[in-house]
Amino acid sequence: MKKLLLFPIALLTSFLSFSGGTIAIKPNIGIGITKFSEDYEEVKSEATLGTEFGIDVLVGRKLYFQTGIRYIKDSYQVNGSINSLDDLSTKVHNVGIKVPLHLGLYLVDIEATNLIKARIFTGPSFKATTSINNEGDDFLDQSKYSDITWGYQVGLGLDIWKMFLDAGYEFGLNEMIKSTSIKSNGAYITTGFLIRF
Repeated sequence: MKKLLLFPIALLTSFLSFSGGTIAIKPNIGIGITKFSEDYEEVKSEATLGTEFGIDVLVGRKLYFQTGIRYIKDSYQVNGSINSLDDLSTKVHNVGIKVPLHLGLYLVDIEATNLIKARIFTGPSFKATTSINNEGDDFLDQSKYSDITWGYQVGLGLDIWKMFLDAGYEFGLNEMIKSTSIKSNGAYITTGFLIRF
């Protein structure tokens, strides 16, 4: 875990040296929806609202790199049958720490006087699961989940004066439930303050 956290710091430092660009701090809060990429045996998932908050660092001008650390709670309703057990139902809260690694592009000059500046971004992210909480049948406990999951995100951002709004979609890249092909897919919206230096 420590090595994974050191990796984005190294990337951030390298990009700052390369770009000679500005630095922005982005405290943020957001919501998201997440569900399984496929059914788990006879169990189906339904997306419900989750939450996240954290702080990101953006480095660059036209082209930029962004990373950060976020506390995230993905939530989804799971219903079905497994191992001859019928009518199972639970709301799962998958809690962890997520680190995005985004490469982005401003569609306008950030030095321009435009009140609204649009961006596009893409890149991987990883999440370290810290706890799995079930509101109902405890048939998907933490032992069934991978400790680290990777995703790939694409999104659009708007800088509006000293605030921002980001919206993105994440495709799961590795198994979320051990010994299955189930990944975690979801969409999110975050907002917060944009503090430039």
